[in-house]
Amino acid sequence: MHRPQISIISSEGRQVSVNGDFVKVLKIPITNGVLHMPNTHMPAIHKIIEFAQKHGYKAEFPVPEQPLKSHEMKKVIDNEWVANFFANINVGVVVEMINACEFIGFKNLSVMCQAYLATLFKSLNIEELKEIFHVDEEFDDVEAQEEYDRFVSN
Repeated sequence: MHRPQISIISSEGRQVSVNGDFVKVLKIPITNGVLHMPNTHMPAIHKIIEFAQKHGYKAEFPVPEQPLKSHEMKKVIDNEWVANFFANINVGVVVEMINACEFIGFKNLSVMCQAYLATLFKSLNIEELKEIFHVDEEFDDVEAQEEYDRFVSN
C-alpha cells in the first residue's frame, strides 16, 4: 500500500515532500501529514530521507557490531553503499542527523551515524580532530570544567 506524501519542515522553515512510507521509520506522531523538525537543517533531512529511501523505508537494518573492529567504515559495515554514503557527508551534518534520528526515533540510522563518527575519531589524530571541529584554543582544567558544566546544563 502506497501512502500519501508527507511534508517535513526544517529548522529554517523550509519544506520538503517525501513518500508517505517515510512514516515507517518514525516513532513519533505526525500531525496532518506534516513532520516538524525544529532543530534540523535541510541538508541533514535530505540525507535521512535518502538513507530511508535506499533501505525501503525500513526502520530496522543491520548495524555494526560493538565494539567497532576497525577505523574504516567499509570494514565496520559490510555494505559499500553505506560506506560511500558516509564518506560524502560533512561531519556537522552527521552530528545533526544523530540528533534528528533520536528525535524522530530512527534508532538504527542514529547508531550507524555514531559508528561512522567513531571510525572517524579512531582514524584521526588530535590536531586533525581540532581542525574538523574548529577547536583553535586549548582549555586548562578549569575552563574545560566550565565548558562541560555549560554544555550539560542546556
